[in-house]
Amino acid sequence: MAFIELLNHQRELFSPEDLADLAFLIQPLPDQLEDLSYAIAQWCKQEEHTSQHKAWRQILSGLLSATVEKLLMTNLNTLEPSASPVTKAMVQNAIEPGKSFD
Repeated sequence: MAFIELLNHQRELFSPEDLADLAFLIQPLPDQLEDLSYAIAQWCKQEEHTSQHKAWRQILSGLLSATVEKLLMTNLNTLEPSASPVTKAMVQNAIEPGKSFD
């Protein structure tokens, strides 16, 4: 979710080449959060993507803080494990808005 937020709200950090690279990177991956997260993290760790990595970490930090606060106000016995709310199509749509992914 943090990377999607980054793509949606700080798109100026991404060149057209960056977006093409990300689309190419994501396309063959399975629709598994772990696979998507790992691939994106590896892309961000490349030296030429330092600004994206830094911005992503800032967003991620804010999301984690909000999640912890929400959990502290929740009865943990009522929480149920759920499937990831993030899908491959959501990431692809953030990379290339308006494009249909079948």
